[in-house]
Amino acid sequence: MDDDLFLTTPASMSSSKPLRINLDLRLYRARLARMQAALAVDPEAKRQLLRQAEASLRTCLAMDSSDARGYVVLGKLLAQQKRYDEARKLYADGTTATGNTSAYIWAAWGYLEALTGNVARARKLFDAAIVVDETHAAAWHKWGMLEMRQGNYLRARDLWTSGISKCRRVSSRSNTYLYCSLAVMAAELGKLSEARAWFQEGTRLAEGRCSCALWHAWAMTEARLGDPSAVRYLFKRSLEANPRSRYAHLAWAMWERQQGNAAASLQLLARGSSLNPADAALYQARGIVEKEAGRCEQARAVFKQGLSVDAAHLYLWQAWGVMEFQLGRFDEARRLFQEGVWADPGNKDVVFIFQAWGVLEQRTGNAALARELFKAALKVDPKNESTWSTWIKMEEDLGRLEAANELRIRRSEQQWEFVIPASFSTRPAGAADLAGSADDGSSSSSASGAAAGLVQSLLGTLNRFFSARGAAVPGGAAAAGGSISSSSNGARQQQLMRELLPSDFRADLTLEDIINEASALEVGASSSSSSSSSSSSAGSTVSQTGSIDSSSSSSSCSRPLHGQPADGSAEGAAQAAVDGASSSSSGGASGWDSSIGRSRSKELFRRQRQQQRSEQEMGLQRRPTMPAGAGKQQSQ
Repeated sequence: MDDDLFLTTPASMSSSKPLRINLDLRLYRARLARMQAALAVDPEAKRQLLRQAEASLRTCLAMDSSDARGYVVLGKLLAQQKRYDEARKLYADGTTATGNTSAYIWAAWGYLEALTGNVARARKLFDAAIVVDETHAAAWHKWGMLEMRQGNYLRARDLWTSGISKCRRVSSRSNTYLYCSLAVMAAELGKLSEARAWFQEGTRLAEGRCSCALWHAWAMTEARLGDPSAVRYLFKRSLEANPRSRYAHLAWAMWERQQGNAAASLQLLARGSSLNPADAALYQARGIVEKEAGRCEQARAVFKQGLSVDAAHLYLWQAWGVMEFQLGRFDEARRLFQEGVWADPGNKDVVFIFQAWGVLEQRTGNAALARELFKAALKVDPKNESTWSTWIKMEEDLGRLEAANELRIRRSEQQWEFVIPASFSTRPAGAADLAGSADDGSSSSSASGAAAGLVQSLLGTLNRFFSARGAAVPGGAAAAGGSISSSSNGARQQQLMRELLPSDFRADLTLEDIINEASALEVGASSSSSSSSSSSSAGSTVSQTGSIDSSSSSSSCSRPLHGQPADGSAEGAAQAAVDGASSSSSGGASGWDSSIGRSRSKELFRRQRQQQRSEQEMGLQRRPTMPAGAGKQQSQ
């Protein structure tokens, strides 16, 4: 569509503000350019698209300075380029122009301050967003994530549960991330039954059944226990919700790698890279799997290809350097580490390159240089445990025990431990009522899972108590009907988990079937997107990207590997999904096809038919409805 094409009004009807549709068209073009920049492989093309998006957004602000959408999207674009001061000034101007009434600007500003380490100011901004709109789920979620990272688990839990209570009367995709965060926090604290209960409540919602982040996080939680059929089923549901999700492809591939399925892992990574050619983390993972398979030349080619996509991705430099170090090519490893340090020196993750470089110098006998590299690493991140441990071990091996003890003292000054009360629970009194009337059919399985979790928690506490006294648990599991072996306990855990899964779960699900079904979904989504774009006047630019990943505009979900499996990316998926809630959802979601939602969908359809008949009998005429999202302010 030509940029000069606008709808006009007669001179008698002209006003100071342009027509809403003109502003919507420019915002659409700016968002499309931003998404295309995220998928662009050529750095020059990426910079050109970003400049195009910024210019279009500034034009939108000039057309209507009271529209909050332009401030939020442009602020995210500036923060993505690390232009933090410009983003702060923009948000301040936006709050003034909108009369301090936009919760989206307050929440986006709060996330920027949290990203840059201004915790106290971020709390005030999140509080302002909730005061303006208490149903703004993104503000509840981001504030809770901030508190959890600061070790305030109780505060984070209260914020998320309050958000569920306030936001459930407003249907929004962002609501599902509150359930996801509570479930992930419960899983990290070892409260598996509570995590499963939150996952179950979240996926019972209409929005939750189509949430890639929720199914992905559940799959990562269950991956710690085994039961490959259930894990693959959950990953399959996440790709059904978003067939292009790079996070689901990466996490699933790393899980298959842990299971020893290198071929399946490479297949998933190759498919993820084909759908997301600008994602450097997928190239890094492919290079690591190729190296472990003994194909070092292929690994080098993959690492080089990834750096051509994103030369500032530090974990690619680190993984490539570690591979050359392990192969005995020390000079090449030093060159890669040095280039990696200068690729993005202001990034905190450069600590991993310094640490790996220090290990190389230690192994080659350059202890003095290794010390300087360890010092540089700890200057970047004083709390990096791997660097402290490696340095202390080196001093002990050299016989410098006093220096090692001094380092231990310095490490204890930098470290702290979050103490979680034994009675802490992510499901306080009344939490079971937060789901409202989402679905009463699964309440019995949820209650049974929670009861089983309480029993397991109590037995675990008693075991720890009596093991400290050198005795066994009195009666132990026999009080519940005899001794229970570890194998039967594991089988019971798997059975409880399967009771929480939707009814279309198949225990005989194979990896090949899942990948074929996901590929079919992607083809269908791409063909439907291409046909719809070719029939519209906007046309050719949309069909180039197919179905756009709603999480592709985020930069904080995919947890880098830096030489190790990505086993904790669920928290990032919830955050990235919330950050990307402003973009349109991708096609191909088939969560509505499960038998869980059929009865409710039929009931809604029946009510709509009755309402139409009653209106026809009364002689009422319905106005033509606009397409979903047309002229409607989307959540930023």
